[in-house]
Amino acid sequence: MKRYILLALLGLFMAVLMAETALFDLSFGQSTAEAHTALLAKGFHETERGFMYVDYKNDQIPELSILGVYDHTNNGTISDWSAYYKAQDNPKLIEKILAELTAIHKKEPDSTSVQDEWTWKLDMPYGLRVSLSEDQSILKVEYSTDQDELEAMEWFGW
Repeated sequence: MKRYILLALLGLFMAVLMAETALFDLSFGQSTAEAHTALLAKGFHETERGFMYVDYKNDQIPELSILGVYDHTNNGTISDWSAYYKAQDNPKLIEKILAELTAIHKKEPDSTSVQDEWTWKLDMPYGLRVSLSEDQSILKVEYSTDQDELEAMEWFGW
């Protein structure tokens, strides 16, 4: 009996950890159906749906090109999400996004040796990377559980 109670408490603890919200109030492990409803309530609209992803736009956020929400595990929960912003001719946008992410996660980005890239080490195995395209026209904010992605972040000094 004690074992079942301990397992139940451990499961509850893991659910609380996974429920930590991030950009656009999304979280790893969140139901994609719940996320969809919440995004629609915030003014987003679906622009494309694929096998393991849904893309959204929000006309109230003109600098946001696309928000992609992914279910790479195909189990009805969020595994990753990415936001693409129009950064060209908008130098304050990068500062604004970095400040917003720092406030959400309550810590500064971890340092890397790559210019125009910022990473946050979240609870393992989760990570956040913000990167500016080579031509500096697109700012990508990427929440990921991809192990290859996380290893690449570690390789760059994360």
